Amino acid sequence: MTNFFKKISYTIAQRIWSTKYPELELPEMPPESTVNTKLLGSRFDLLKSLPRASRGAELGVNKGEFSQAIMEIVEPEELHLVDTWTDKSLHQMCIDQFESLGKVQLHKTYSLKFLKDQESDSFDWVYIDTDHSYKTTLEELMESSRVVKNNGLICGHDYTLISSKGILRYGVVPAVNQFCKDQNYELAFLTHEAHRHLSFALRKRT
Repeated sequence: MTNFFKKISYTIAQRIWSTKYPELELPEMPPESTVNTKLLGSRFDLLKSLPRASRGAELGVNKGEFSQAIMEIVEPEELHLVDTWTDKSLHQMCIDQFESLGKVQLHKTYSLKFLKDQESDSFDWVYIDTDHSYKTTLEELMESSRVVKNNGLICGHDYTLISSKGILRYGVVPAVNQFCKDQNYELAFLTHEAHRHLSFALRKRT
């Protein structure tokens, strides 16, 4: 009887959750977009694949922990850190950590506004880690394709369908797949972390 009620409770909870967070249409990644994909162990290995002395942007910074890894591994010539930083203490933390570094510029704004303000072909790479919704991610990818050079990389985090806490549906996978299909991009790199919050890097197909 206990198992029966557990099953019923789970079914009800699942239906309520699916109503609030409906499933997204999931386009497949085009086969031609994965021919040259290289599998990497982690997103820190992905950073090793980014060009040194480059101009890049991290969209979605939070505490700046990954930003520090970018500085140490990529050693960029110029790094733009973009976040709304609604938590003032996190913003101050990043100011204290990065503002004194001449190579780093902090932008307290939305990712799309930042991208739209940039010149075309002005970045070697971007790394997207913002709200993970389908709409925002697809718009970020489109704007990134304009500001990133033809031989550059559009990277991002959380190439997964559901958040690590199992609460939210993520739209990153369908957005990335649709973008590759419509804009003739390929999946250059994909990471392989056990927690499955994978990172990706996209490159224009030639």
